[in-house]
Amino acid sequence: MICAIFTSCNAVPALQVDAWLVIRTRFTGWTDYRIALQQDCVLMCSAESSKCDLEEFQASSHELEAELETQLEAAETKNKELVAANSRLAMDIDGLRVSVDLSIYKKFCTYLFTNEA
Repeated sequence: MICAIFTSCNAVPALQVDAWLVIRTRFTGWTDYRIALQQDCVLMCSAESSKCDLEEFQASSHELEAELETQLEAAETKNKELVAANSRLAMDIDGLRVSVDLSIYKKFCTYLFTNEA
């Protein structure tokens, strides 16, 4: 529109019209540059937010991993204790079985000797 005004006016030299075109082109370039910078800023803010989210996720993951490791160690310790108790009980049962068998054998032998005589 400005160019149309200047070109229609005979008093304005062609050099001034060219200067206005250069100014308009530079202004458009600066406007485009400003828009690009705004978009870059939005992307950087988004990236920074994502980075913060990632750091929070990693921190909570490390905490959860430590908690799970602690629970796993406790479960493994409890399992070892239970396996040891099971082995002791199995040995006690075997000992009692031997005692009972020996007692029954002695009673049977006593019964046989008393009935034969």
